[in-house]
Amino acid sequence: KSKPKDSTIENSLEPKNNRNIKTPETCIPPSSSFTSVYIKINDIIYFVNHVLSHSEIHTSINNIWTPDITFNFPIHKNFDKNKKGQTSKFQFNWLLRWLWLAYSEKEDGAFCKLCVALSKSEDGINSQKLGALVINKFDSWKHAIETFTKHDKLNYHIKSVIDTDIFLKTRNNPSISNENQLDTARSKQVNENRINILPIIEVIILCRRQKLEIRRHRDFGKINVDTIQNSKIIL
Repeated sequence: KSKPKDSTIENSLEPKNNRNIKTPETCIPPSSSFTSVYIKINDIIYFVNHVLSHSEIHTSINNIWTPDITFNFPIHKNFDKNKKGQTSKFQFNWLLRWLWLAYSEKEDGAFCKLCVALSKSEDGINSQKLGALVINKFDSWKHAIETFTKHDKLNYHIKSVIDTDIFLKTRNNPSISNENQLDTARSKQVNENRINILPIIEVIILCRRQKLEIRRHRDFGKINVDTIQNSKIIL
């Protein structure tokens, strides 16, 4: 029997780009015999449109495959209305300028690795629907700078940046949970409110001592903010 052609081997090894791929962990592992046809297991495309485990979220944020400065990015040829051709390609320096940016060798497209990892499907905020850079690749390189700059300001991207910071802090220090962080924030708010309310209380007490018409349930003695009742401010 004749041996299969190399192209047949390549086609059989290359993971299919469809929703049947459950997680990035199901991708083909490296093999010394087939390194020439091996598609990087941490290519960002394998994390897109998947429900990710905590370890996969961490990988997509910190250990995603990244091209080096010598990588030859494919050239796109674009034609304007006068049918004049212009070429464009992904620029390595974009990865240095936008640290959330990831490039997919398999798709020849760009993604926001933070939004891929932590933005839920249809999780757009203020009618900002997820699209290019999140659930679809972006490859219109001539509009790259304006698109990346705009993405930086989107509400769901800003939320992903905050969620990434919380996720990494929690992972690096398991004793810190979201609940603990909320408790810490609330304690800080309580302390700030107590400091801010003291001058107001002192003014009220002073007015009462001067017999001004400000009625309060208490106008003498030492101020103790812990005993103040019926206040809308958290004390």
